[in-house]
Amino acid sequence: MKALYQESETPEVFTWTPPSNNQAMLAGRVSYVANAISITRQSEREHLPIDSKIMISRALKGPARRIAAEHVMDCYMIWEFADNKDGAQQFLIDYIDSFHEGFTVGQFYNFPCFPAPFPT
Repeated sequence: MKALYQESETPEVFTWTPPSNNQAMLAGRVSYVANAISITRQSEREHLPIDSKIMISRALKGPARRIAAEHVMDCYMIWEFADNKDGAQQFLIDYIDSFHEGFTVGQFYNFPCFPAPFPT
């Protein structure tokens, strides 16, 4: 870690905040971040010069598989004491079935929970 810091980082990594990735990338101070979609959308909205240089890719492949740190996680459940469990279950079914539309309207910010609505 010491070598990583000395050879490739700056002191600001110790005061990193949620928007720091976006700010650093859009200012041209970093070349890789793990939550690139928000950076891409901001660059597109503001027509920044760096926009044409930003790329989005799948998680990098390690020796065993591709694995990414989840940035946004959704968890759905129905409480045991819920008054309308059948209605709640149907709501979740309908919500997931129409997730593609929300994903598109949300400019791809929400990671899909189930791969079926998003064929590659």
